[in-house]
This record gives sequence, C-alpha cells and structure tokens, in this order.
Amino acid sequence: MFGQKESEKSMAQAAQGGAQSTPTKLLTVSGDYARIEGTFEIADSLEVECEVGGEMNVRGRLTIGQNGAVNANVRTVDAMIRGSYEGNMIATGNVEIAATGRVTGNI
Repeated sequence: MFGQKESEKSMAQAAQGGAQSTPTKLLTVSGDYARIEGTFEIADSLEVECEVGGEMNVRGRLTIGQNGAVNANVRTVDAMIRGSYEGNMIATGNVEIAATGRVTGNI
C-alpha cells in the first residue's frame, strides 16, 4: 500500500532474475553514545567507532577508530588500532598500533 522497502525491492528483483547489488565488504559500527556487547562473528572486515564488549571473530581486518573502544577477546586476520583496545587478541596477519592507539592486554 505504501510501497516496498529497499530490501523487499532487491529480493523481488533477485526473484525475477534482475540485478542485485554487491554486498559491502566493510561493516562500520559508530555512534557518539553507542555501546554494543555480545559475541560477534564477522565474515569480512569491521571498523569500530563506538564501545564494543564481548568476543569478536573477524575474518578480515579489524579497525578500531580514534573514537572506538573495544574491550573484548578478539580473533582476526589483521588489525589497526587507533583508539582503545583491552583484551586478548590473536591475529594471524599484521597488527598496527597508531600513535593514538592504546592497548591493555595481550596481542
């Protein structure tokens, strides 16, 4: 009655054999007062610009921005820490800590 939502339109296009948009490879979580907590399984890369707590498994690159604060046990491929990180991190690739980055824990 009021029109289709964007997700309904793209599903309708796919069902009719129409073009489907390419999914974004980078998930960004931001917000001045945002805080999320839980167990996260991220298939690609993640950029954090808020507070995140819990456990994270990032199969791509984890970027903690200058406004980001992560208090979690993390498994990732690569990491860039520009904000605050507290916890135990296992990285199979490279970890960079910028001049603005603060780390408490084990990498």
